[in-house]
Amino acid sequence: MLGRSNERHFAERDCLHHRCLLFITRPLAISARKKSSQSSLLSPRLVPREVTEPGYGQGLKEAASQFIATLEESGLVKARRLTEEEIDYQPTSKSIYQNYFTLSLSDESLTDIELKDFRVNGAYCGVTAVSELNQFPAQLESSTMIKKYRTGSHNLPSSLGYKVGMSLPFDHIYNQIFYVDDTKKLLKQLEAETNRMTSFSLKSSQNVFNLNLKLEFIKKATETGSNVIRVHANVLTWHTDQEKMIKQRSAIRAGFASMNFSPRQAVSDAAVLYWSCIPGNAAEIGQDNLAMCFAEEGSCLLSWEGSYRDQPFGKLGVKLTDRLGTPRNVDIFMAPYDSGVIDNRNTVFVGPSGSGKSVLMNLLLYYLLEQKSHAIMVDTGNSYRRLCALLGGVYVSFDREQPLSFNPFYWEADKLSPEEISDSKENVKELLISLWKKETDRVTKSEEVGIENLVHAYYEHLETSQHYIYPCFDSFFDFFLAQFLPQAQQNHIREQDIDLQNFRFVMTRFYKDNYLGYLLNAGPDNPINRLLDEPFVVFEMDSIKNNPTLQTVTTMAIMTLYVRKLMRQKSIFNMLVIEEAWRMVGDPRFAVFLKWVSKTCRKHHGALVTVTQEPENLQSAIVQEAIIKNSAIKILLDFSQYKNQSTKVQEVLGLSNEETALLMSVNRGRDAHRNYKEVFISWNGYAKVYGTELSRESYAAYTTKKDEVLAIERLRHQYGSYERAITAFSRGDHLIDSRTHTAPLRLPLIH
Repeated sequence: MLGRSNERHFAERDCLHHRCLLFITRPLAISARKKSSQSSLLSPRLVPREVTEPGYGQGLKEAASQFIATLEESGLVKARRLTEEEIDYQPTSKSIYQNYFTLSLSDESLTDIELKDFRVNGAYCGVTAVSELNQFPAQLESSTMIKKYRTGSHNLPSSLGYKVGMSLPFDHIYNQIFYVDDTKKLLKQLEAETNRMTSFSLKSSQNVFNLNLKLEFIKKATETGSNVIRVHANVLTWHTDQEKMIKQRSAIRAGFASMNFSPRQAVSDAAVLYWSCIPGNAAEIGQDNLAMCFAEEGSCLLSWEGSYRDQPFGKLGVKLTDRLGTPRNVDIFMAPYDSGVIDNRNTVFVGPSGSGKSVLMNLLLYYLLEQKSHAIMVDTGNSYRRLCALLGGVYVSFDREQPLSFNPFYWEADKLSPEEISDSKENVKELLISLWKKETDRVTKSEEVGIENLVHAYYEHLETSQHYIYPCFDSFFDFFLAQFLPQAQQNHIREQDIDLQNFRFVMTRFYKDNYLGYLLNAGPDNPINRLLDEPFVVFEMDSIKNNPTLQTVTTMAIMTLYVRKLMRQKSIFNMLVIEEAWRMVGDPRFAVFLKWVSKTCRKHHGALVTVTQEPENLQSAIVQEAIIKNSAIKILLDFSQYKNQSTKVQEVLGLSNEETALLMSVNRGRDAHRNYKEVFISWNGYAKVYGTELSRESYAAYTTKKDEVLAIERLRHQYGSYERAITAFSRGDHLIDSRTHTAPLRLPLIH
């Protein structure tokens, strides 16, 4: 139901599709002298004879290979050569020429170019061009700021060409031509022009001004050794409605104006500019359409932004949207790890109140579980009850009359490898130390070694015993009292090395009929053991959240269960989600154990996901050491309320300046026509902002608003299941009379 509703929600949505193509053209010597009026569009011979000579093509290949190699050496650009099918003109959607002559990525028909009104494939076309230096601003910068994402002192930068690139919400092509010529040859040409201008300089003050500009240009080029190039930029747009095309062309002109350019609307030569920008035909642009400048200034015209690389569909991932509303299948955990971007899948999830934290976590869990992942969740707010019911999970509530029991000492050795058995013993050691030491105590090396020896001695005792002993805390403590403690006294183990009497006193509370004697002594038939095979288990801890000791110990026992599951279950992905773990991290014993669990997850390809509301919970050194440093993924929601404390947030979360600016832009400049919230996701510094946009059914399944939750519960009692209740809620059945609470009469649903 949820999957179908999500697909229907995004069906037939208009989305931006972006491609960036680089064409390297080798011009003939005559091309540098041609004007646009001498275009081959007006010539009886389309291809010059020189182009058909064998040496011409080989020279082009060598120059292109050298250029691409230089680009890829940076590590920032990866290029592939177009296939013959893409280069050849064929009436197929794969041909770049078919795309260009139809102004479509899917039209396979043969079309005409009409020069009178300049129409291509029946669409009216307009061209806005920058081709002269007097159209350039007095000063150029390589980047600009996106105003709608500005927050306080934080600005989100973009390339200058963004204003006429990805920011335009309609069909267009941004053509940029860089004519790389011999710099010395160009300078000689300029010097010749200055000599001619000198003789006329006395006739006009404007001549004197232009002469001085050219002399300064030549001087700078000579002194700095900068490359001199010639550039041209134009934007082609089209629409079947001429009025709409004119509006689009005006928006392009406004985009150039915001870059401080003064572009011209090409009218009589619009078709010539279109023809010159056909792939491979850039040499015909004409010298009158090229502005001479330095390479650094010319590169400011580039537009570096592109579409998100996430695909709309995929086997793994979560259905989110990019910032323009395009649905994206975002693989948060698997692909970044497989590609080496991150070295672990542990995640910090921070969402201030009202930012949509629970809704997004429900969405993540839904997609992961549908893709055969496994998850154990420690919840303190009943936020996942409906999802658990819908997906057939197990919802475990803590009942004081029938409290939860665990057994970290028991495992089926025949199902574990020697390394996993060693890890399980390490788990028991870490758990015992965490339960023994008080909050302010430091664990010494001798104490750690002493408990490690105790654990190994206990399991050797189980293996060598003549009769079967069931592994649990009670049998462990019996062994400690009867054998290990007397042996330690005989060996005169010093109290300053390890205080075993203190260990005995503290751990007695978990023994037999004492206060917490039930907690670590689950029997082999205890239902808790069957949870190892369940894909989705939610532990509801709300009833014990005000008992810090019991909550901490129970959570540690659940983490032990998860580690056991991690070793036993070889699912695609296995995760443990702990809501508001930060309340317990103040206890150093818990923090040490949490750190160990996070490292164990990394080893067994799982993930520890720790969720909290406020970034203040992350400030302590214990949290930084136990969680932040061991989490390669950060999922952060709306931090706008912290815009005046961004430096503090940056320090606590370990973000770069660029990541911080991106985080502070979350939910800024949202599309008013869509109902969604944004989320910031960072993989070791590789960060993106996505949108969480839900269908009506998904919203009903994940909402945590009290009145809506109560309405869904009423519908569940009325219709008999959560699935029917959610369907009814999504169509508006919850909009009932608040005084009578009677629902409108409907026929029974067929389930």
